[in-house]
Amino acid sequence: MDVGYQRGKRGRKPKFVTEEERRAARVQWSMKWNRANKDKVAVYKKNYYEKHREKILQKAREYYRAKVGLRAAEVEKA
Repeated sequence: MDVGYQRGKRGRKPKFVTEEERRAARVQWSMKWNRANKDKVAVYKKNYYEKHREKILQKAREYYRAKVGLRAAEVEKA
């Protein structure tokens, strides 16, 4: 991202030098926006859950089965 600036091309200096800085800034911005728009986020999450309810519950079941299965295997080894 900073390569063009280093080569002497015209234009403004990049705001973020590295990809990590850009990602960190994006996370901070997202957190700030979410805190300021709690009502919008809540409505979006509710609509998403209603639309994808079965898929979400199926994933939760699979995760729980895997978790319980791992614990059972640990108990059998001991």
